Amino acid sequence: MKDINIIEALGHTLFFLIKIWTVYSCYLFCKYFKIHYAFGVLIYFFPLVNLLVTVFPFYYWINKLVAKKNIDKINDIEVADSENSDNSESLSFKTEKGIITIDNIYRNIYVQGGAGAGKSKSVIEPTIIQSAKNEMAGVFYDFKAPSMSEKLLYEYKDSTKVSTFFVDFKDPSRSNRVNPISPKYLLKSAHAFELSQTLIQNLLPETIKQREYFDREAQSILTGVMWYMRNNHPEYCTIPHIISMFLHVDIEKIIEMVGTDTEASGMISSLRQAMDRKANKLVASVMSTLQNALSTLNNPEIFWILSGNDFSLNLNDPSDPKFMCIGNDSTLSATYAPVISLILSSTLRLMNQEDKYKSTIIIDEAPTIFIPRLTEFLATARSNKISTIYAAQDYGQIEAQNGKEAAQSILSNLGTQIYGRTANVKTAEMIKSIFSKQDRTFVTTSQNDGKSGGLAWQLGRSKSKGQNESIQERDRVKVTDIMNLDKGEFYGIVAEGTPREFLKTKFLISEQPEIKHTYNIKTPEEYFKRNYNNIINEVLGIAGIDQKEDGNLINF
Repeated sequence: MKDINIIEALGHTLFFLIKIWTVYSCYLFCKYFKIHYAFGVLIYFFPLVNLLVTVFPFYYWINKLVAKKNIDKINDIEVADSENSDNSESLSFKTEKGIITIDNIYRNIYVQGGAGAGKSKSVIEPTIIQSAKNEMAGVFYDFKAPSMSEKLLYEYKDSTKVSTFFVDFKDPSRSNRVNPISPKYLLKSAHAFELSQTLIQNLLPETIKQREYFDREAQSILTGVMWYMRNNHPEYCTIPHIISMFLHVDIEKIIEMVGTDTEASGMISSLRQAMDRKANKLVASVMSTLQNALSTLNNPEIFWILSGNDFSLNLNDPSDPKFMCIGNDSTLSATYAPVISLILSSTLRLMNQEDKYKSTIIIDEAPTIFIPRLTEFLATARSNKISTIYAAQDYGQIEAQNGKEAAQSILSNLGTQIYGRTANVKTAEMIKSIFSKQDRTFVTTSQNDGKSGGLAWQLGRSKSKGQNESIQERDRVKVTDIMNLDKGEFYGIVAEGTPREFLKTKFLISEQPEIKHTYNIKTPEEYFKRNYNNIINEVLGIAGIDQKEDGNLINF
C-alpha cells in the first residue's frame, strides 16, 4: 500500500511538471512565431497541437545553437578572408551583425558622428591599420595630435615600401619640416594663385563665400610676392620669408622689387597704379588687411616647420611612396589651420595625377580646415587611385563653412556614408530621409453585439466580428533612433560592398595596446628663435635694408 502511495505521488509530481513544461512550451512557441499569447491558451486545450508544441523547445534550442555556430563560422571565414586578402582597394569593419565590406574605397567615404559617437575608434583607426597593412601612401590630418598619428606611424614601422613623416604643429621639436610653396611645386603662376587663395581664405574665412575689393587685392599682392621669390630668390621661397617680407618691409619697397619681374609685376598692377595715383589710404587698407591676417602666423614654431624641406609632398610617387601625418593642436586649431590647409592643398594637387602609387587621404574633423576646390578633387581623384575618408561631427559644420550648394556637392562625391549619433535635429532629419520609407500592413479587428429587439432579446442576440487590413508608409528610421545611438553604433549606406546598407549597427572595437612612438627628431627650442631671426635678416637683405644684429644667428 505504501509503495502504491509513493508511485501515485511520483505520478502527480510528474503530471505537474509536464503541465508546467506545456505552459512554458506554449509561451515559447508564441514568442518565437510572434503571435499573441492568447493563442497559447487555445493551444493548451487542444491535445494534439499541445503534444507538438511540447517538443518545440528542443527544436528552438537546437536551431539556435546551430545558427550560432554557423554565424561564428561565417564570421571566422570573413575575418580570415579580410586579413589574408590582397585586395588593397577594400576596407572591412567588424560589427555585431557581421562584417561590413567596402569593396571600392575610391568611391570615397563620409563618416559623421558627434562628440563621443565613436567614429575615430570605430572607423578611422581600423582604416589606418588596414591602410598600413596594404602599404598605401597618403596623408592623415590629425586634429587631436598626436595619439592617432602615433598609431599610424607605429603601424607603418615595418613597411619596406612606404616611408613616413610627421608634420607636428603641436610639438614642433619632433616635427619634420616641409615647404608647401617650394619652387619645384610652383610650375605655373596659377599654382601660386591657388595657394595664395588657400591661405587668404583660411586666414579670412569670410572670404570663402564673398570677397571684397581689399581681399582680392591682398591675394593679388601675396601671389605677386610669391612668384617674385620663386623666380628671383628660389632658396627663400617659403611662407615664413613672405610673411617677414610683408611685416618688415615697406609696401613701396615691396612693389618696387616685385615690379622688376615682368610676370609678377602684372599681378600687382592694380595696387601699383593706386600708388601712382597717390591713393595711399586705399593701399594702406589693403596692406592692413594682409598684415593683420599674416601676423597670426608670425611665430618661431611655424617658421621652423615651414622653412625646411625634409621630404617631397609628391607622396604617391611610385618610386618613393610616402605617408604624411599632419598634427594640429586642438586648443590652437584656428591658428594652425591656414598653414595646414596650405600644405594639404599643395599635396593634393601633386598627388592627383595619372599613373601614381595607390593612396588614401584621411581627414578627421574636416570642417576645421578649408581646402578650395575640394569637390573637383573628390570627383577626379578616384580615377587616379586616391581614396578620401572625410570625417566630421555634423553636416551643419560643412554647410556653414562651404555654403549649402558646395556642402551638398562635397557629400555627393562621398559614395559610402556612415552616420553616428548627432544632437542636431536637422541633421537627424537628413539622415532619416536617406533611408526613405517602407510599406507596413496594419490589421484592425472590430466586434459588434447586435440585438433583434423586443422582450425576447436573449433569443435574438447576435455577434459579428470583422478584420480590416491597411497598408501605410512608415519611416524606416526615426529621428529619435539617430539621436539616441550609443557610442560605436552607426547607420550607413555602402557604395560598393556588402551589405548595401546597415541600420543601427554596433561596430566592434579591437583592443589595441598603448602605443608610444619613438621619434628620431628632437630639435632644441633655441633653434626656433635663431631660425626666426635668420629669416627676417634674409628678407631684409633681399630688400637692401640693414640687417638686425643678433649674436646668436646661425645658418641652416
